[in-house]
Order: sequence, then C-alpha cells, then structure tokens
Amino acid sequence: MSQDDLKKTILIMDDEDMVCDIAEQILDYLGYNVQITRDGLEALDVYQKMYEQGTPFDAVIMDLNIPGGVGGKDAVKE
Repeated sequence: MSQDDLKKTILIMDDEDMVCDIAEQILDYLGYNVQITRDGLEALDVYQKMYEQGTPFDAVIMDLNIPGGVGGKDAVKE
C-alpha cells in the first residue's frame, strides 16, 4: 500500500478555474488527493464510478449554482 493510498480523497466541483486551482493547491498541500470536476453531471459521473470501484470520496465540495449547467444544488438531488 503506497502513501497515496492512505490519503483521503476529495471531489471538488466548480466552474471557475481560479477556485478549482486554489482549492486543489491547498488541499494537496494538506495531504489530500483531489479530483476536480466542472459541473454537477460530471461530478455525479465521477462520484458514481469511484463508488462502484470501491473507492468512494471522503468528502465532496460543490458550487451550488453553475450558470448554464448543473450546480451542486441540483446534483445532490440525484
């Protein structure tokens, strides 16, 4: 088992590059694995795949509203 296997994994969903970049840098610095998605549909797809593989996310951080897309508010209903 590698050191990366012991890290907690966080899914971040946001449509703004700056938010994603800063969140990823901070969480990586704190020792987390980070997966970035840009809208709720992509986040749901990635979440489901990881869950089915037996490696679910330890936490999910989502932007509630994505202009022209599916935000976290709608994604959590799924």
